[in-house]
Order: sequence, then C-alpha cells, then structure tokens
Amino acid sequence: MKPSDILFRAKLLNNDYRHGEPVPKGTWFTGWYYQLQLATEAQHRLVLPREKGFQGQSEMDIDPDTLCQFTGLHDANGTPIFEGDIFTVNGHYPKKIEFRPEHAAFCMANLDELDKPYLEPWQRIRPDWWNDYKREIRIIGNVFDNPELLKQQS
Repeated sequence: MKPSDILFRAKLLNNDYRHGEPVPKGTWFTGWYYQLQLATEAQHRLVLPREKGFQGQSEMDIDPDTLCQFTGLHDANGTPIFEGDIFTVNGHYPKKIEFRPEHAAFCMANLDELDKPYLEPWQRIRPDWWNDYKREIRIIGNVFDNPELLKQQS
C-alpha cells in the first residue's frame, strides 16, 4: 500500500459548500485526515483529493466519531472497504470490519458472535482467506448508516 492509499472516510460535520453547491451535514467524504489543535478545541478535517477541472484542494470539517480508515481491500464490485463496513460472503455470514489494537491489524467478526462474551470473535483478515473469497464479498452497509444490520443474525 502506498502512502497515498492511506485514506479515511468520514461524515461532514456541518452543512457546507463544495464547488459552489450546498452539501448537507452527514455526507460521506474520502480523503486524508488530520487534526488541527486550536487553543480551545480540536478540528478534525479531511483533505479531499484534487478533482479535474478545479483549482487547488479542498478541506472539510468532519465528525470524528465517523472516521474510518481504508483497509486496502475491495469487495467483488471494486468498492473500497473501510473500518465499520459490514459485508457478506456469498450473501451470507454478515461480518463487520474493525481495527483491533490487540491484533495490530484490521480484523473481521461474524455479527452473530459479537454479543457472546465467552468468545473472542475477532480474527485477522488473512490474505489467503481474502483471495479465496474476494469474488463473493459484497458490502451491504456500515455501522453508521445501517445500525439495524448489527442486530441481524447470519
């Protein structure tokens, strides 16, 4: 993964404008994250990739509670997979992706195992597993926009 691939996704903190058009609060953006520490508060921002036909780069204030890092993986449709995404394998076995410090890696867990205290549901995403199943993996939502998916069982 190149440094330019270390992207983040987050929701816009307030209503804003982009290229002269209004953008509502809660719109997802992808870019490079940084935190600006001011005297009384911290601002969380994304620097957005430069777009053809527009001068310069733009930045957006984001909601830090929705900040998700790109895993470096894509689903069967080529959609980038971020922390907090929920995917299925061949339409079954819904799984959540999360960075787990105890494993120092992006990990996945079956949704139906997350509420079992006697079980460690998180597993590292092994390249061999991903390569075997990547044609069957489809993003079905994320924990922010689709919290109801967390309640579903496989």
